[in-house]
Amino acid sequence: MGAEPWFYCVPYQEDIEAALEALKQREFAAGNYRMIDPDDPPATIEEAVEQMDADGTGTVLDMIGVADRPHEIDGESPNFCMVAPLAPEQLIALFGTEKPTREMIEGGDAGFWESIDRGLGIYIIAYDGDNPSELFFAGYSFD
Repeated sequence: MGAEPWFYCVPYQEDIEAALEALKQREFAAGNYRMIDPDDPPATIEEAVEQMDADGTGTVLDMIGVADRPHEIDGESPNFCMVAPLAPEQLIALFGTEKPTREMIEGGDAGFWESIDRGLGIYIIAYDGDNPSELFFAGYSFD
């Protein structure tokens, strides 16, 4: 099958963990994920993830939390099934600023995809001027 990319943009809130959880609840309620039998959907997010086992749901539902720092910093292993921020130097390299706009994130050559491996997610805070306006979540399924 191969890893599948996923991405979402939601209104900004300071509590990234709460934003991630609300997004997961929204996508689960809408049925926007891979499942064994769409005519008999799982009752919970946990059940949906369990049913799909190592293949995963192919969505943000596979993410279990928010990492404190970027994946693979100082040679440490990545935090699988977690979303992590991009490092400030990654943001500057990709967007020329630590405060990219949504248009910068979604437009052109979205080079951030190269920094995401299977089973990992990232988040980027999108800005409107100097004010945070949205959270952009992106990642790849395991398979």
